[in-house]
Amino acid sequence: MDLATVIGFAMGFGAIIYGIIGSGVPFSAFIDPPSLLIVLGGTIAALFINFPMARVLGTMKILPLTFQAKEFDPVPIVTQLVEMADAGAKRGAAALEQLAQDLPDPFMRQGMELVASNAPDEQIRYVLETELAFMEERHTEGEGVISGFADYAPAFGLIGTLIGLVAMLAGLGGGGGGGSAVEAVASGMAVALITTFYGAIFQNLIGLPLAGKLKAANATEAAYKRVVIEGILMVSVGMREALPPNILAARLSMYLPPDRREELAPSA
Repeated sequence: MDLATVIGFAMGFGAIIYGIIGSGVPFSAFIDPPSLLIVLGGTIAALFINFPMARVLGTMKILPLTFQAKEFDPVPIVTQLVEMADAGAKRGAAALEQLAQDLPDPFMRQGMELVASNAPDEQIRYVLETELAFMEERHTEGEGVISGFADYAPAFGLIGTLIGLVAMLAGLGGGGGGGSAVEAVASGMAVALITTFYGAIFQNLIGLPLAGKLKAANATEAAYKRVVIEGILMVSVGMREALPPNILAARLSMYLPPDRREELAPSA
């Protein structure tokens, strides 16, 4: 669970609710189903018009990524690659394949199985980089849908504002009694302002932050997979050329920050 996302939503909505209560206005004044329908319903409708249905629905599957902690630490990954290279060099491809079965990450497991089967380096790179490219494309599509949500929400807030203004002006020119005219103006102005309020919240507290979070999660996972790809290729070269583990560790340490390369030394 990524506490930053949870804390961000809690602080954002908490600040808005506190501001409403602190202003002395009843909270119920900010709850208007017709305004919510205009903004949320219109935004979702625009998403279905703009994107294929499968892409919109598929975005729901990757939204949980925004609540998952995605901190990429290369040291354990490089250490694991060095250990597997050492096992492969000492005990052969069969031992490497057996170790690969216990890897929790399907991406790394697939790469190690290719190494154990003596696949050419070009084939290993092609398979893994193709999978990485499709993963990035899926996540980018989801990011595009959420960004679209953020773009459309304030636009439909503006549409609601225009509807409210038209209703307000119609009430002024309706020729009714003074009381009914005032009520019509108040009702129209409420719709005009609340739809803008909803549109701003959907854009700035939900749409844009979630799109940014998905982009960051995608970049983190892509960085992890690139390190894995290069490490697996070095394991393949190490097995083929019978390189000692310390040489492999030195090569793989290039993917670590300079101040953390010493952490790899005990594993070499």
